Amino acid sequence: MNISSEMIHSLLPLFMVTVLSYGLEALTKPLSGIVLTTRLLDKVGKGIRGAAPPINSLIWSATW
Repeated sequence: MNISSEMIHSLLPLFMVTVLSYGLEALTKPLSGIVLTTRLLDKVGKGIRGAAPPINSLIWSATW
């Protein structure tokens, strides 16, 4: 081994960790958008279901 390969050898683990972390970030970024959209739609759906009057109050108002 010559001196240049010995110098690179100590930097290789740092390089690999950096490349892998950026790669994982690039892969998971679209997933976070999908998760946020799904949660938003779930909250909107719960709000729509909660806004409808419950069946018990409809029965009560009809018999009163």
